[in-house]
Amino acid sequence: GEGARVAARGMAAERPWDNKAAAGAAGSGGGTPSGLAPRLERRMSASLADEIVEREDVVEAGRRIDWGRYVRAGETKDGVNLFLTGEDVDAIRTFGDEEPEALTELIATSDEGAGARYAQALVKVVTNIADPLVLRFALTLIEDLLEYKTPERAALFVVGGALQTAPFLRLLSTSTDAYVAYKAARSLAYLLSIHPEEGVATATLLAWVLRQLKAAASHGAERSSAWPSLTSAIASLMILLRCEVMRDMFLREHGVELLVALVATPDTQLCYEVAFCLWCMSQFEPARPVLISSGAVKAFTRLVRSGQREKILRMAFAALANIIGDDEFGGPALHIVSATKLLPSLQQLQEERKINDAELKEDAAFVKAKVEEAGSTATETGLAEYIRELDGGLLEWGACHTTAFWKENVRAMEAHDFGPLRRLLTLLDSSDDTMTLAVACFDVGEFARHHSHGRSVLARLGLKDRVMELIESENLEVRKQALLCCSKLMVSHWQFVKS
Repeated sequence: GEGARVAARGMAAERPWDNKAAAGAAGSGGGTPSGLAPRLERRMSASLADEIVEREDVVEAGRRIDWGRYVRAGETKDGVNLFLTGEDVDAIRTFGDEEPEALTELIATSDEGAGARYAQALVKVVTNIADPLVLRFALTLIEDLLEYKTPERAALFVVGGALQTAPFLRLLSTSTDAYVAYKAARSLAYLLSIHPEEGVATATLLAWVLRQLKAAASHGAERSSAWPSLTSAIASLMILLRCEVMRDMFLREHGVELLVALVATPDTQLCYEVAFCLWCMSQFEPARPVLISSGAVKAFTRLVRSGQREKILRMAFAALANIIGDDEFGGPALHIVSATKLLPSLQQLQEERKINDAELKEDAAFVKAKVEEAGSTATETGLAEYIRELDGGLLEWGACHTTAFWKENVRAMEAHDFGPLRRLLTLLDSSDDTMTLAVACFDVGEFARHHSHGRSVLARLGLKDRVMELIESENLEVRKQALLCCSKLMVSHWQFVKS
């Protein structure tokens, strides 16, 4: 489809510190298993700005480590494991003092096997030394090594035909140091993005990522950035999803739905990283119908309409272009985009906002043209628009969520054995989006008001019980709408009740 063109294009670096990633990706050779190479590499490397500063502190302190304390394998002194050989220390000092960009030339000009000795020395360190300073430094060097020419560098961590993943998995599950966990997760993700066939390690890391996503989603998008391990989980996921095998596994484990629940986070950087992961999934054709049904398409339109930063808009438009351009699923996605009244925001973006990124301009123009084309032939009724909104998985306040709409369309809800109401129940049961939950509670209350048997129908379908559960919601607006809905379910003549 037309969206396939998005995957093939390169992309300019979006932050000053992306320059090293761009250089590394350009010279990496071999690409990634999924073929996203330069564009994905550059986008992937836009990590936390705070982490960049902390990395400099770790490297500065790490270069003062007395590695001589860890030589004489098999002995101990002052409780410290002395296991490194002189060759190991020489390799760490030779390569560890280099900037990540310079490693490529240094490894290439060193004697054969030097790169493998360096990698194995670092693995020894993270396996046997517990000193947090040493662990932080060694993991930073491992990530620097794997960041460029990843397929070739990952081979340095294969010994006897087995990929060395155990030290990273152990640190991920036992370390209480956030920096150590972050670097261990990313290093492991680099290795498994090249070797997803490592079944146990792959399943373990993915399960850990999904646990963090579920925990953060359960706290709501508004509080997700406070979840301690989420940063590490998303950072590793950004690497894993370069691999098509990992995308397929993530899709089958319902990871897309968990990501959609986090898009609304107020944390700008986290929002970008979540949108990046969803963009990666939009490159994977089997994921596109799930991106539609889970509410991702509508979530992207919200990002556009809320006037987010350019890097977030780039992700949103690139993903929308992929999905709308799909030959099979582009039509349903376009209906959802059109129903969100995105066109005014697209026009404003083009007319009032200065956009320097050529690909963002191209994707925005592509989406705008598709929306205009759909609008010129649209004859959709308010009811059809409401059904489209239900199909999209996200509800927003608008003309379909008013007393006037429900007065006019309440009988239409009886179609297909109250099919629209059953979809509302599905959203109330599965959605983590607070606006969707609040609007759905309002809709349930309006049905109770305007349908002659509304209360009994809602009780039979289970909607009454679900709304009552939401009275305990942590979100103020959801709690308010749930209370109002329950009041409508109990009061026969709501129109006579003053606010």
